[in-house]
Amino acid sequence: RLALAATAVALLIPGLLPGFGDEPLLDLTRGEGGSVSISPIVDIRPNLLRNPAVELFRVQTGRPAYWRLLSLDRFDGRLWTATDLEAQHGLTIPAGSGLADRLTQPRPGAVTIEQSFLIAGLTTPWMPAAFQPRSVFMDSDFRFDPIRDTMVREGGTGPGLSYSVTSDVMVPSVEQLDSAESPSADDVHPGYTQLPRNLPARVREIARQITLGEPNAYRRILAIQSHLRRFTYDEEAPAGHGTDDMLFFLERSRRGYCEQFAGSMAVLLRTLGYPTRVAIGF
Repeated sequence: RLALAATAVALLIPGLLPGFGDEPLLDLTRGEGGSVSISPIVDIRPNLLRNPAVELFRVQTGRPAYWRLLSLDRFDGRLWTATDLEAQHGLTIPAGSGLADRLTQPRPGAVTIEQSFLIAGLTTPWMPAAFQPRSVFMDSDFRFDPIRDTMVREGGTGPGLSYSVTSDVMVPSVEQLDSAESPSADDVHPGYTQLPRNLPARVREIARQITLGEPNAYRRILAIQSHLRRFTYDEEAPAGHGTDDMLFFLERSRRGYCEQFAGSMAVLLRTLGYPTRVAIGF
């Protein structure tokens, strides 16, 4: 009778737990032939701990950069997700024609980076590139979301896919950042400051406390970054990215890994009205 009761509990109780059965915030799943597929709605920790050596892609460039796949712009209190995950509302770019003409002009004050990619084991809908891509050339059609600067190939990436990208990377000086004005409401995409209605008031209080007395937007953002840099990076920290997990991370454990640092900073900045997204890439 005891064994039967224990079995029943083991089968039934997990289904009552919050989040049971939900999709995880970054899923690095092994595919056939050692390929790696990435889902943007995932808990990354198991993969950080496993950390297999897999060649995902090669990039030839004169300047290293963050090779960005996509950004997550929506937070529901539990998960960060993307509004238009596969650029269904973006531009369709025919093979060999690059991006639309209106995107090919250099952005003032940016450093231009030329990149040539050769995909190996990476199998995702998104194409890595330095942010922000200005022109892209490859031998197959792809979609480009000009709002989120996401490039999506129908059928996904895979071994042997090659393409070239020209990106404009902003490298502002401290003086430029210090003198920059906060963006007006008209200049900000409304989705980039969205927060769930049930966000604990304590999260807003923490953001205000950290930034108290700072004179401008740059110094407030820098204060939050500096505050989080005093925490401990720990791949063994408890998993989770919801609001309760965030408060535990910010007030009690002060230990976490990339997912918790990025998600928490994005929410803190949004409480101050600054447009923020969580980037996924390499």
